[in-house]
Amino acid sequence: MKKFIGSGCIILCLALVFACKKNKAAPEEDPVEIVTLPVYESYSALKTGNYWIYKEYYITNGVESETKALDSCYVSKDTLIRGNAYYKYVSSNWGTREYRRDSLRYIIDNYGKRLFSSRNFNEVINTHFMVMHNDTLNKNDTLFKLELSMSDINPLTTVPAGTFRTLDAVTKISNVHYAPATNTIYPLYNHEKYSANTGLIYSEQNFASGNTVLVKKLLRYHLE
Repeated sequence: MKKFIGSGCIILCLALVFACKKNKAAPEEDPVEIVTLPVYESYSALKTGNYWIYKEYYITNGVESETKALDSCYVSKDTLIRGNAYYKYVSSNWGTREYRRDSLRYIIDNYGKRLFSSRNFNEVINTHFMVMHNDTLNKNDTLFKLELSMSDINPLTTVPAGTFRTLDAVTKISNVHYAPATNTIYPLYNHEKYSANTGLIYSEQNFASGNTVLVKKLLRYHLE
């Protein structure tokens, strides 16, 4: 009987020891907060192998004339710049070679310049100046101030490739120090209209004289 009681005491003591250890277990860590970044539609459609063919037109003194020129734009490759993936965007007709990427609700180049925004309609998203060397004064001369802002006015854009819902990247061109030969009235406005998951649909680019506008309309495209 004493042996039985002794054994019972040992079992009871062991149970108490394990119970104490369980009660003294390390407190649970606070749950890790998982931050989910918002996902925005891509208006650049940047992916290696994608291309866009544009038909070019000129508007001179308000009259549009069709040209025989086509501009082939394509994404030739991707590369890492400062740890971020950029895509090389090439325009065969105008010699453009730029590295671009989507950055949340913006399209930016490898210098951090904002080219487009799908959400920011309340402020100027990029300001820069056009500077040319003045041989007479032997110094750089600032000619124009360019301010880029976004517009969602007139969202439907019709081009040879179809009708698209677009957002318009509008560049306001102000004359700082330039005397054109013609009676150009400033400011002038450039337009680049993008469609979600398709890319650039339509553009208008003013010449320095202010009398002629180069227009590009999407003719056909291929997306990987």
